[in-house]
Amino acid sequence: MKVVLVDTGRGRNVASVELWRSQLQLEHGDDLALLSWNHPRVALPVVDQLVFGPTLDWGRPEPVRPNVTVPRRVPGPVGTTAHLSRTDPRRVTAALRWRTRRLTRAASRRLTPITRRLPQPLASPMSALSSSSPLGVRLRSALGVRSDGVPTDFAIAVARSAQAAELASWADVVVPFDARSRKAAWVLAKRVSTHEAPMDMTTAVKIIEARRRAHG
Repeated sequence: MKVVLVDTGRGRNVASVELWRSQLQLEHGDDLALLSWNHPRVALPVVDQLVFGPTLDWGRPEPVRPNVTVPRRVPGPVGTTAHLSRTDPRRVTAALRWRTRRLTRAASRRLTPITRRLPQPLASPMSALSSSSPLGVRLRSALGVRSDGVPTDFAIAVARSAQAAELASWADVVVPFDARSRKAAWVLAKRVSTHEAPMDMTTAVKIIEARRRAHG
């Protein structure tokens, strides 16, 4: 069983993970991954973890990935383009993506020493657009995005993250641990149409049990 837990709590540690596994009635071979709003105190015994907060940087679509103690084996890209002709659209697209990533990394290496010498507002202009900043609040209001704080910001961050979508595709079930995580968990589950979105741990346990029976 592969479970993704969505959580907004602070100071999570090894005991927190043990509590979650107990509450979800997970077995020894079951994998638990974590989507967090806050950074953990230590590397956690989970197979993967994405940290989206505590402030949403509108210019950073992907979360931070802290160290974990039992990393999952992420499968490589499906298929390969090596056998395709040089003019095949799939091979051309893959080559363009590779070159784009290479140019982006090269530009970042050249620009970082320069931006470090600039005044902070100029060095990191997108920091002024974090969800907690006055400008970020005004921008969100102008765009018609109403926020109830962490729940909405977490859901927005999850909705635009390719890494979150990949993790949801890997999982059997996505579970919110607390009330503020429910919106993000629902968004994440709906990105994978086969997933249910339990609203609490009790419902999640029933779904996990049903999936165990279905898998034999």
